[in-house]
Amino acid sequence: MSSSTQRAATPKSLAVPLLAHQEIALDWMQRQERGTSKGGILADEMGLGKTLSTISLILACSSTEKHKTNLIVCPVSLIKQWEQEIKSKLKPDYQLKVSIFHGEKRAPASELMEHDVVLTSYGTLLSERKKLNDFWKKNVDRKIDVKNDVLLKQCASFLHPWDSHFHRIILDESHHIKNRLAQTSEAVTEVKAKYRWCLTGTPMMNGVDDMYAMYRFLKISPYDDWGFFVDSFGTLFDTKTTGADPKVLAMKNFQVLLKATMLRRSKSSMLDGKPILVLPEKTEENVEVVLSVDEFKFYQEVQEKSQVIFSQYLGGTKTIGWRFGHVLVLLLRLRQACCHPFLLLNSEQFIPEVDAEMLERAERLPEGQVNRILHFKCRDCSTTIADPIFIYPCAHEICVNCLAKLVPKASNAQVEQTKCPVCKGPLDKNTVITYDAFKQIHAPELRPSSKVNVCIDLLRRIQKETGGEKSKTLVFSQWTMLLDCLEVALREDDDETMRNLKTVRYDGCMTMTLRDKVVRKFRDDPDVRVMFLSLRAGNAGLNLVAATRVIIMEPFWNPYIEMQAVDRAHRIGQKKPVKVYRLHAQGTVEDRIMKLQEAKKSTINAALDEKAHTQVSSLSLDELKYLFNLA
Repeated sequence: MSSSTQRAATPKSLAVPLLAHQEIALDWMQRQERGTSKGGILADEMGLGKTLSTISLILACSSTEKHKTNLIVCPVSLIKQWEQEIKSKLKPDYQLKVSIFHGEKRAPASELMEHDVVLTSYGTLLSERKKLNDFWKKNVDRKIDVKNDVLLKQCASFLHPWDSHFHRIILDESHHIKNRLAQTSEAVTEVKAKYRWCLTGTPMMNGVDDMYAMYRFLKISPYDDWGFFVDSFGTLFDTKTTGADPKVLAMKNFQVLLKATMLRRSKSSMLDGKPILVLPEKTEENVEVVLSVDEFKFYQEVQEKSQVIFSQYLGGTKTIGWRFGHVLVLLLRLRQACCHPFLLLNSEQFIPEVDAEMLERAERLPEGQVNRILHFKCRDCSTTIADPIFIYPCAHEICVNCLAKLVPKASNAQVEQTKCPVCKGPLDKNTVITYDAFKQIHAPELRPSSKVNVCIDLLRRIQKETGGEKSKTLVFSQWTMLLDCLEVALREDDDETMRNLKTVRYDGCMTMTLRDKVVRKFRDDPDVRVMFLSLRAGNAGLNLVAATRVIIMEPFWNPYIEMQAVDRAHRIGQKKPVKVYRLHAQGTVEDRIMKLQEAKKSTINAALDEKAHTQVSSLSLDELKYLFNLA
C-alpha cells in the first residue's frame, strides 16, 4: 500500500475543498495515471470520501483527446448518489455533462462518447455482454462490418468493438468483481479505456485470491494472468501448503505489489501527527438474544438435520468439494432459525408442494408479507384501495384498474410475460389472489420471535434515550422476510408511540428511482425515524449520516459486510456519536460466527499490513465443522 504524503491542490472547478488525505489521494492517482499502471486501486476505508477524491481526478485530469468519457460502474443503489455528488460538488460554471444508462435506458456508443461522465450498473454491463455474445453466435457465418453494422450498434453501447473507447473506467465497490469466474468480472475487463480504476473499502473479503480479478481488470501485467498470479501468491490461499517460509516470502511479494498499485488509509491513519479523519465516537454493543424454549427446540432440530447431511457430504473424505454450495445452504438454514422460524417456511425442505388454487396460494404467502399488505396502496398508481389484488408469488398489491391496464391489452401468449410494476417479477392474471381469498386464510397477527422482540425493545429504548432529538436508526438484516416481521411487530406493538413510528424500507426489490426517493425521505423528513434495509442492498456506498443508531439483526460470517453497513452512518459528514447494536442468539451458530469474524479480520488485516507476514485463508473445512458444532 502506498505511503505517499505528496499533495495536489483542490481543482478550481470543485465547490468544496479537499481534505488533506484526499489531496494526497489525488496526487497519487495522477502519478499512477502518468506511470505504467495507468490506474490502480483506491482502497481507503469506508467513509473516507473516495467518491470526492475520484471526482477531483476527473476534473484535474480531463481528456484532451477524442475519447473524453469517464465510465463509472457501480451497484444500482449508488447510481443516483454518484449523480448527485457530481452535481453538488462542482461549481455552477463547471458542471459536467452526466448521464445515466441503466435498465431500459440505452444509447448507441457514439452517444455515450458525447458525455463527460456516464453512470451505469454492473448488471447493465453484464446484460450487454450477454446480448453481444448472442449476436456473435447468431452471426457466426456472416461477415460483420464492425464499424458500420446496424445490428451490432443496437446491441453494444459499452462494449462496441469500434465505437466504445472510454477515457477512464472506474469501478465503484469493485469487490463486486472478486469472483474471477463470474461473467460480471469478465464483462468489465472487456471495456476499453485508457485509464482503469477500482474503488473499494474492502479489497479482500475472503483472501488474497479476491484481488486477482481486480488486477485482471486493471490489466497490470503479469499479475493479470491467473497462472502467474497463482505461481506468485498461491501459497497464501492454498490450504494444502504447509510451512511458514513459502508463505512469508509470498506475503512480502504480495505487499510489494499492493504498495505499487494500491492506496489504503483507515480513519485512524496518522497524517501531520493526528488521525486523518476525526469522527464522533462510535460505540458497539453486543446484544445477546435468548431464544424461547420452542424456538431453541426448533433450532436444535434444524441443527441436527444439518449435521447429519453435512456428515453425509463429508463421508470418509477430508474435503466437501463440489458440495460446498450445498453446505452453505445448510448453514443459511441454521442461521435463519436463529432469527425467526418463519424464515424457513419457504424452504423446500420444510413445506410440502401444493396445487395452484387461489386459497392455497394465499395460504402460502409469507406471514411478513401478509401483515405488510394489511395497510396498502396500489403499488402502481399509489391510490389507497380497500379491495386490492395481490400478485402471486411476490404479494405486491395492485388495484383492479391497474391490473386491467397491465393485462388485457396483451394477447394470451403475452399474458405470462406481464411484469409486476414493483419487482418486475411475473404477473399472471390467472394466479392473482383477491382480498376475499386473502381474508379467508389469514389471521390478523404474526407472533414475533425473540430476536424481533429484542429489536423492537431496542427501538423503544432508543426513542426514550434520545428524547426530543428525533434520532434516526438503521436496521439491517440479510433477509427481507425478517424485515417484514419487524415492520409487522412495530405496527402491532402495545405502545401507541411505537405503532406510530414513521419508517421507510430499502431493499433489492426496489427500482433505482424508488431507492433514491427512500434515501431522500429518510434524510430530509425529520419524522422518519427508522430505515429497514436488506444487508446486501444497503451495506455499501450509501451515505446515511442522518442516522446515529445502527442495529445489525444477525452476524454475517464475513465481518466486512457488517462493517460496510455500519459505515453508512459513521463516515464523513457525521456530526454526532454513533451507537451500534449487534444482535446474536445465545448458544447457537451465531456465537461461533462472531468468533470466526474476529479471526477473519486479523488474517485480512495482515495482508493489508506491510509489517505483518501472516497467512490469509478462506473459510476452511475445520471452520465449517466448527460452525455446524461438529468440531
